[in-house]
Amino acid sequence: MKIPHIHENEIKLLDNKNVDRDDIQCYMIQGEKSVMYINECNLDKGNLFIGFIEGDKKIVMARHSNRYLSQGIDEDNSFLRVTFDCRKTDIKFHVVQNDRYLKLKNSDDSNNVFMIVMVECAEFLQLSLYDGSLEQKVSHIFVTAANIKDKLRVLTFSMLNNRFPSFYDNLKFQMEAE
Repeated sequence: MKIPHIHENEIKLLDNKNVDRDDIQCYMIQGEKSVMYINECNLDKGNLFIGFIEGDKKIVMARHSNRYLSQGIDEDNSFLRVTFDCRKTDIKFHVVQNDRYLKLKNSDDSNNVFMIVMVECAEFLQLSLYDGSLEQKVSHIFVTAANIKDKLRVLTFSMLNNRFPSFYDNLKFQMEAE
């Protein structure tokens, strides 16, 4: 899959020879296609949820059990991509939604941005959050233990239900149909 609209900051990050590729992650959903890149591997199977809120604008896109769901996008070719820079303790998120680019990090001034990214496959579950209204804005959790994966999945679905209720209703309907 061709990655659309790569921002110059993403290019700098990816072209930097001093960056260990294990420190870079990229997640994207566009229509019925997705990219899940972590630790220099493309994941073909798994679930991906990306939710983004800035003020009144809410976008959520998901790949769940090879089904694609979205809410808040304007056109069929819309996409949402988050590239993680995990090189330092201050994790940075490069967010691109169509032609809009934002760089999110802990040291940002207080803002009205919220982002959630959940990646789940058989081996692990990763939950990454950014909440611009908090002093500690970034949380990034990676787990492999089944009982903790279950608990993080509940937290993820709770946040999706609270922030994107009609999307969660549609997701719940899809999961019940499986």
